[in-house]
Amino acid sequence: MSIITPVFILLAILIFGILIFIHEFGHFFFARIFNVTINEFAIGMGPKLISKKSEKSGIVYSWRLLPIGGFVSMAGEDEESDDANAFCNKPVWQRMIITAAGAVVNIILDPILIFGLNMGIKGAAVATVISQLVSALWVMAFLCGKTPVLRMNKSRLKPNGALMRSGCVLGLSNFIFQINESVVVIVLN
Repeated sequence: MSIITPVFILLAILIFGILIFIHEFGHFFFARIFNVTINEFAIGMGPKLISKKSEKSGIVYSWRLLPIGGFVSMAGEDEESDDANAFCNKPVWQRMIITAAGAVVNIILDPILIFGLNMGIKGAAVATVISQLVSALWVMAFLCGKTPVLRMNKSRLKPNGALMRSGCVLGLSNFIFQINESVVVIVLN
């Protein structure tokens, strides 16, 4: 293994960390604007490496061991809360903005990666994959948690033959159209 490989791995972790920070900062920024009670702003997952609680705001800022994500923990995010400034007690439009802010920041991130870091289309793909991966992990963590309204468990993952048949019937024409379109694109390119 050459010395270049560890350098690329560290560089990838650094870039991934910056992307996560930017994404999570989008949520954090709008949560602060709408005066939502924030418990913690973390970069990384797992055990805390460094943690500092702000005396002014009470927010815990932490750096965690595994560089695979990050989060903004808000009061009332996963459960009901009596706190007037809890996420669950804010108007729907404010909750939508806070939730969508991370994705919007990723949209802003695309030109930075494409043009600023001269990554071209590869930069857009990287930003998209990262945003989708982080979003998927967050949704899975939420759905597998203890308090969501919609819980995911093994008993609900059993296939239902009648539903699958009706879904296949409804989607068959679109599937065939997509396959034909793909074949045409492959043949013409």
